[in-house]
Formats: sequence, structure tokens, C-alpha cells
Amino acid sequence: MSLKPDPNTPLREVTPEMRRRTTRTFIGVLVAFLAGIGVLLAAMSWQGRVVREYGQTVLKAAQAAPLDGNRPCAEIVDDPLPPNVLTCTVETAEGQPTVVLNLRGDRQYRLK
Repeated sequence: MSLKPDPNTPLREVTPEMRRRTTRTFIGVLVAFLAGIGVLLAAMSWQGRVVREYGQTVLKAAQAAPLDGNRPCAEIVDDPLPPNVLTCTVETAEGQPTVVLNLRGDRQYRLK
């Protein structure tokens, strides 16, 4: 088995139509890749916004009622936790409530 081309076989000629198809395919793959990244960024942005809004709701409710010590958010508001939030607690230090949201991926948000 030889890797040398057969001298009797003519070389393939690349036609303008083949170039157009190749270019179209490349641009299609590139656009699909960029669109996929855009969808992922939009989904992550939406999830972060939902968590932030939930934390602000809990913080407003905690500021309206006097609290002592640490309490779960479920005791303060009746809303369920957003999907990617594992735990939510309200910590009170010096009369100021702080909402601590623990998320998947070892992330934590604190709202004061």
C-alpha cells in the first residue's frame, strides 16, 4: 500500500460551485456556534436575574419585620426557591438583615 498518488489518476479540479458550498457550510457552522453561545449566555443571565429578584423580595420582607438570628427564607416569604438555589437564609447582624443565597456550583450571593 503506497501513499503516493497514482500518476494515471487525474487531479480533481475544485469548481466555483464547490467553493460556494464549502463557504456556505463554514458560515452556517459559524453562525450556529455563535447562536448557541448566545442562547447559553441568555439562559445564565435569566437565571441570575431570577435569583437576584427573589433575594430582593426576601430582603424587603425581612426589613419590614423585625428579626432576630438566622431564619430560612421560607419563614419570611411564601414564594418557592428558584430552581438553581439550594438554600436561602436571612442573617441578622446589628439589626440589619442579610439574605444569603447558596446556589449550585458552590456560588453564593449576599444581599444587604
